[in-house]
Amino acid sequence: MSTVTLQTRLPEDVAPFCAAMGQLYGSVTHALFVALQRGKVLTDLKREYQARFRINARQFNAMATEVQGMIRSAQECRAVQIEQLSGRIASAEKGLRAWERQAAKLTRERAALRTARVTKYRANKHGQRQPCLRADETLAAVVRAEANKIDFNLHQQRRRLETLRLRLAHLEQSPLSVAFGRKKLWHAQFTLEENGYADHRTWLAEWQERRSSQFFLLGSGDETVGCQVCQLRPEGTLRVRVPDALANEYRQYVEIPGIRFAYGQEIVDAALALHAQPRARVAGEKRDTHAHGKPALSYRFLRKDGVWYVHLSPERVDPPIISRRVRGALGVGLNADTVAWAACDGEGNLARHGLIRTPVRDRSEQRIAATYGDACVRIVAAAQALGVPVVCEKLDFSKRKQELHERGRRYSRMLSSFAYSRFAGMLASACARSGVELVRVKPPYSRVIGLVKFLNISGLESGGAAALVLARRALGLSERLPDCVTLRVPVDSGRHMWCHWARFKREHTAELRTRHVFFRSKRRPNRAGEVTLDVGGLAAPAGPGYQASGVAV
Repeated sequence: MSTVTLQTRLPEDVAPFCAAMGQLYGSVTHALFVALQRGKVLTDLKREYQARFRINARQFNAMATEVQGMIRSAQECRAVQIEQLSGRIASAEKGLRAWERQAAKLTRERAALRTARVTKYRANKHGQRQPCLRADETLAAVVRAEANKIDFNLHQQRRRLETLRLRLAHLEQSPLSVAFGRKKLWHAQFTLEENGYADHRTWLAEWQERRSSQFFLLGSGDETVGCQVCQLRPEGTLRVRVPDALANEYRQYVEIPGIRFAYGQEIVDAALALHAQPRARVAGEKRDTHAHGKPALSYRFLRKDGVWYVHLSPERVDPPIISRRVRGALGVGLNADTVAWAACDGEGNLARHGLIRTPVRDRSEQRIAATYGDACVRIVAAAQALGVPVVCEKLDFSKRKQELHERGRRYSRMLSSFAYSRFAGMLASACARSGVELVRVKPPYSRVIGLVKFLNISGLESGGAAALVLARRALGLSERLPDCVTLRVPVDSGRHMWCHWARFKREHTAELRTRHVFFRSKRRPNRAGEVTLDVGGLAAPAGPGYQASGVAV
């Protein structure tokens, strides 16, 4: 089972009630966060806050769960930020050492030019002696300009390194903080005119509205209809328990009719049907929230652009897995602007392949999500038709993103727009909805293996060849080096095959970047069927026992 989040719009007549609930919820959560940060015990705060804010125990539990989740999220985010800053500091130190080596080398060159310089003179049109500009002096001017550039870069690199160290020290020593209402809006008060505010009072009104724009009602599987304080009936009426602090104005309950979800209504109906089934309790049996299989229904009321919405999070029963690895596998490779996929049969032979264009550069988050969502639907539909699992890579770009400052603008722009985690999440959700197994494999050398073994014999492009390697890897098939490669790279049978691919990649990096050079040097059969080795335009017959296909599986 997996949890999904559904959304629908609320009627306008319940906006005042939702606003009052949001203000009460915000006041309690803000005070609870400060109290927990000061080290107070939650059980003592529960009794105090129930009497102070006039709320019941279940409503306090929802607020406490929300605040504890915020604290855990802030702690995890701080740990990630410290790790990223440490990586960026290490990368900056490495870049600083490289600039220092260049400066030392340039200093030696300038010293050599000063000792070797000999000044000559020539007569001008007036018969006067004038210094002659020699080639070494021209070179000295170029070296001086390069030295000025290196000195400037050294200074900026030292400044950046010191800034990162101060930021890391502040992050490690400062107390934990959470901005209720967004940090961006908080900083907008210091530049009111630039952010479109007439005065501080206008900003304060929006800030208070943002801090009270939502409230959360926690559900449980052992409660009536999945939630004690908010219950959705089968006819579409939502019944909300009003806190005692607002009971004088809104009475004990507020009923909101006409609640229907445009997407996922069948999931809600299935959850309500489970709660409608009676269950006979056994004498002496302990109460368990998950023993009877009834899902918990939690509700979040949220205001967006002046309109209130309700989010429901039921548990969805996923369909059974229909894909089988004996039929093969479908590998997926995500690139900067394309998604390539290739399917193989149970023996690892190519069955089908495709290429989906996914231009995401300079696009909004909504368009990126729509583009990746369509691609995932097409990939899962192909895997469902073949009855095979989907295979993707286990990638982590956190370390590479720490080195963006030292890698150049083009690489930084490409990697920053590469939303692999979002694509992987969408692919996992689409597979779960369709009953297709998702397999994650290690990615090392998949692109190199696809380039060497499958690019020129299967009619695939580089992304499709790498996807085929991933699919074969999920089936447990090994990728030995073909004979055309083993002649240039000695193979030790006692080591793992990835060691040989790593050595091949190191020794042929330049050839792999210019693929026409690499394929000219590969062994291939001629028209007579004789296998030859073409290096630099000279063909030589190959030895006996060579496979003309060039692929060893």
